[in-house]
Parts: sequence; C-alpha cells; structure tokens
Amino acid sequence: MRFSQGPTPVAKRDMLESNRLIAFDIDETIVGPDLNVPPALTSVISDLRSHGTKFTLATGRILRSARVFAEMLDIDNEIICYQGAVTAMPSGEIVRQRTVEMSVIVEALEVLQTSSAQIVSFMDDRIYSTTSTEWSIGYGMRMETPVELVSDASGLYKVLPNLLLAVDEPDSTDELASELAERFEKRAMITRSRPQFCEIGPFGAGKEVALAALAHDMGIDRKDVIAFGDGPGDAEMLKWAGTGVAVADGHPDALAAADVVIDGLPGIGVAEYLRQLG
Repeated sequence: MRFSQGPTPVAKRDMLESNRLIAFDIDETIVGPDLNVPPALTSVISDLRSHGTKFTLATGRILRSARVFAEMLDIDNEIICYQGAVTAMPSGEIVRQRTVEMSVIVEALEVLQTSSAQIVSFMDDRIYSTTSTEWSIGYGMRMETPVELVSDASGLYKVLPNLLLAVDEPDSTDELASELAERFEKRAMITRSRPQFCEIGPFGAGKEVALAALAHDMGIDRKDVIAFGDGPGDAEMLKWAGTGVAVADGHPDALAAADVVIDGLPGIGVAEYLRQLG
C-alpha cells in the first residue's frame, strides 16, 4: 500500500482524537462492481468507532439503496444521499432535503429532450424514466429499486424531484454538463458522479454542504472531518473536509482536490489508510 500526498497537504495532527467524523462515498470508493464491503473495512470501522469516531455516507445513491450500505457498516446516525440533496436517518426518516425548482425542471427537460440522453427522475425515493433500456434495468437492479416507466415527461415531476439524471456517452454528457452549468448558474447544482452521468440537483445542495451541516449538528469541527471519494461530484467535499482522501484511479477533479491519494482496491485502500490512523 502506497500513500501519497495530494496537491494541498494539511498539517499533521493527532488522529486518535475521538471527536471525529469520517464520510464515505460508496461506489468505487468503498465497494467495487460486486457491491460488497470488504471485511477489512468493517473491522477497522468497528475499532475506530469504539474510540468514539463517527461515520456517515455521502453518496449520489437514492436513500433506499444507501440504507443498505449503512446497515452493512452499522451506521446509526444521519447519511447523505442524492449528491447531498437529502440527509436522512438509516431508518428512512428525512432530516433535511432540497428539491429541484419547477422552473429549472421544465427548462432542463426542454434541453434534455433534444439530446440523445436517457432522462431519469428521483422522486419520493423512487426512480422514473420515460424509456426502458438495458442500462435502466441494470441501474434499477444496482439501486435495488426498479426504474418505473412514465408515459411522458410530465411524469418525471409529479412532485418536485431531488435529482434529475441524464445518461449518455461521456463526451455527450460532458458537453451537456457544461451547457447546463452555464444556463443554470445559481439556479441548480450540476454534477457528474460518473463519466456517463449528468445530474441536475437543487441549487445550494452538494455533498460538502450536507456534510458541513451534519458536522455542525454533531458538534464536530471541520478540521476533524475526513472524507473519502473518487468522482468529480466528490471534489468539493474533499476540498471542504479537514482531510480529503481520493482513491488513486479516481477522476482528475477528485485527485486534484484531495489532501491524500491512496492506492488499493475499493474498500481495501480505505481500510488500510484508516488502520494507519490508529
């Protein structure tokens, strides 16, 4: 295992302090394609928890799916979902949430419907789309929540969604994200958790915003927060945290934002880093 400092290393401090919060992105950070949390990670989490360290998840996944991983890791405090738009208890109780404004939804759909992207909407912890594809079927299985078909675009916002998702080839979503970011400056959050994804979320959301609010509620100082991630949607969270940790094969945005870059398979590298803290 190799550990390398990122572009903005932080000062050394006693990492055994008990008033500490550790946040994990899920996909390709603590789990790989098999979606199994390595026993080494659950073991080190248990050890650190016994010394008072607190843990949370900060993911783009829907709440229903994130709750499965919270149970695997025995997390009993709030978790962050939908790229920061929702914070909830593992029981499913919503603590705080934001939704996409109606004007943004209507305007975004006008743009998206002229593209080749498949459009997905997340409402009330359920997933909707106007089309069924091999990708959407697989995505529903991965989220353990089947994607429900609606007859037209109006079915994508029966209630204000927490997130809209456009899925296409990476080059197409890159262009789409740039266009939408310019169009919706200070009106919506545009993220790309995966190369083929372009997410449209509520303005003022973001993993870093939700994590800051959670740390405040817990009485934990920013310098005592450690965040792990791999995607462009994690970059601001890694910048905000007292220590931002990116996995070595992560997106360049995440690597540039991190204080520390770690090697290793998903979950294994995280476990090794955490073990060295103790």
